[in-house]
Amino acid sequence: MQLISKEEIKTLIEQPKGNCVSIYMPTHPAGPEVRQNPIRFKNLVREAEARLIDAGLTQEDAIALLEKSQEIDTQEFWEQIGQGLAIFISDNIFRYYPLPIDFQELVVVTDRFHIKPLLPI
Repeated sequence: MQLISKEEIKTLIEQPKGNCVSIYMPTHPAGPEVRQNPIRFKNLVREAEARLIDAGLTQEDAIALLEKSQEIDTQEFWEQIGQGLAIFISDNIFRYYPLPIDFQELVVVTDRFHIKPLLPI
């Protein structure tokens, strides 16, 4: 599994201001808990949608912004995941990183990406 590079973190930091969604979640790569990954993922995306609406977006705009996150929610994706997952979504960026570290569940919606949990990498 390839770690996130400094260049990729720089791209996330330099993201123009706007609605930026950062989602972090711990994942289970094996065992019976692996079935919980997609459920927890969907819950975190719903939380991001609610926070976008609270930030002033319409429900349709929030759903449209988060639409790309639904494309990765496949059985094949969850079978290849590591210990943690970081997802970054804005109007012009959609990036996700399966990572070898465990994260606390976290959803942040602000005018820039929340990258602090990535710094130990």
